[in-house]
Amino acid sequence: MCIRDRYKEYMIDCFVDCIRHLNQKGAIYATVLSLLSLTIPQFVEICLERVQEVLQKDLDKGEIIEPKNCVIFLGELMNIGTVNSFSFITILYDLLNEAEKTLDESRDYYINIVVSVIPHVYEGLNDKSALEFKNLIDGIENLMKKRNLKYLDCIKPVSYTHLRAHETPEHLVCRLLLEKKK
Repeated sequence: MCIRDRYKEYMIDCFVDCIRHLNQKGAIYATVLSLLSLTIPQFVEICLERVQEVLQKDLDKGEIIEPKNCVIFLGELMNIGTVNSFSFITILYDLLNEAEKTLDESRDYYINIVVSVIPHVYEGLNDKSALEFKNLIDGIENLMKKRNLKYLDCIKPVSYTHLRAHETPEHLVCRLLLEKKK
């Protein structure tokens, strides 16, 4: 492997790691990759393949943040036209299909990833593929109706008095400072 290829691999790895871990910069990374597609299309193809590989590995490991960031990034690429809307919506459908096949707790995992990307892609998907977007939303709603919420029974609301009884000195200072601002 020549030095140039080694640096290219290193750049791709760094780029994909940034996408996975720095979600607030997803639109910037999407723009950079889109601009690179004009001059180095094979670099972009390799990056997209790597993002999809990493997305699948992160899903298999049950990671929470990284898959969301990858899907949001792909959504940003769809918004600017580097990834077509059909390919992107296929990824979302694949996630919903996985949710359909899994147990309740895992189902929420996949639904969460799909729902978290909607604010980033709503306009683009609704404009480019309104019917597909509506079907996607219907699919989410159907999965939400099938949820078994028994595992949430262990979560009980507590009173404000109960919370105050467990207040630490640090919490007390913060609460008093916030009340003073009002």
